[in-house]
Amino acid sequence: MDVAGPTGDTRVYKVRVAFTSTHCFTRKRQPDDKPDVWVNTFDDPRTFCPERYERSKNIREVFVWASRGKAFFADEWRERERRFLVVKGEPGRDPLIIPFEAEPARSKKLDVILNVVSAYPAPHDARLSDKVYFPTLIAKTARGEIISRPNPNKSRGRGGGRRK
Repeated sequence: MDVAGPTGDTRVYKVRVAFTSTHCFTRKRQPDDKPDVWVNTFDDPRTFCPERYERSKNIREVFVWASRGKAFFADEWRERERRFLVVKGEPGRDPLIIPFEAEPARSKKLDVILNVVSAYPAPHDARLSDKVYFPTLIAKTARGEIISRPNPNKSRGRGGGRRK
């Protein structure tokens, strides 16, 4: 997909969405799951999940939609500096959370690869408050730059006021 650069950057970045696991259409295996819905890949025992499967069919389109908006920083993987989430809400349903990693491409035809790690319905909560403008995420990733997370406590020093 093409992603227009952030304000002041006239470049159009070439981005590929790739899938790195079966977690977009499987869930954690439960003791009462029948073997006919088991999925075993990468030594990761999972179970086919019809809801995840149906909701994940348009993940590439979700990224096209998100490319003009924002992505969230992923708290679950704070130590990974390039792990983010896209959240897509649908009327009457829990948001679809799509964790992904962004990495610079090693090809002249591509700038960035977005590796989709999972997709799951989950209630929206405060852990999804820090955001990054998606075109900025793409441009900085393409250049190999670190994407800084906003100050988590939102203060500007002692007392939360501006420093002079």
